[in-house]
Amino acid sequence: INQIKYNNIYNNNDCVLPRGLLLIGPPGCGKTHLVNTIINSTGINYIFTSGSDFNKIYVGSGTQTINKIFKKAKENKPCLIFIDEADSIIKKRNHGEFSSSSSEFNSTVCKLLSEMDSLKSESGIILIFATNMNEDYIDKAMLRSGRIDQIINISQPTFQERIDLFKLYLKDLINDNID
Repeated sequence: INQIKYNNIYNNNDCVLPRGLLLIGPPGCGKTHLVNTIINSTGINYIFTSGSDFNKIYVGSGTQTINKIFKKAKENKPCLIFIDEADSIIKKRNHGEFSSSSSEFNSTVCKLLSEMDSLKSESGIILIFATNMNEDYIDKAMLRSGRIDQIINISQPTFQERIDLFKLYLKDLINDNID
């Protein structure tokens, strides 16, 4: 991501950045940490939000939140929008329910899909969603081309991988051999 810097230098068939990424994995596997590493290593502008930020009591607050996020991202390009715990906003819509809460949810999802579609004409904005849900529970409209283009499954680290992570992050704190 850092090499490309969203300035269309590599705008040929060899390198195409996805508009949206979906990180799927169990709690504690490092999805949020992975995104933080991307942000820190690239120095890119970012907007961090959680799926629960879209679920408010007031009608229309979910769509207003989406408007604010995408407006801010467009003003601060290049920008990465990270929606952690996205379960509440990317899950399948239940078309059989007609309660006010399902209506609010549907309008929020439709607004998100609309904003994601508008990114086709915008360069420099990438969305990353993180969820614990299985891909089968995600709204199929989210997975269409140009919205979420890449799904990355992340598994729990093994015992040895956890040791390696501790060594990596403690190496600057401890001068002696960590083994």
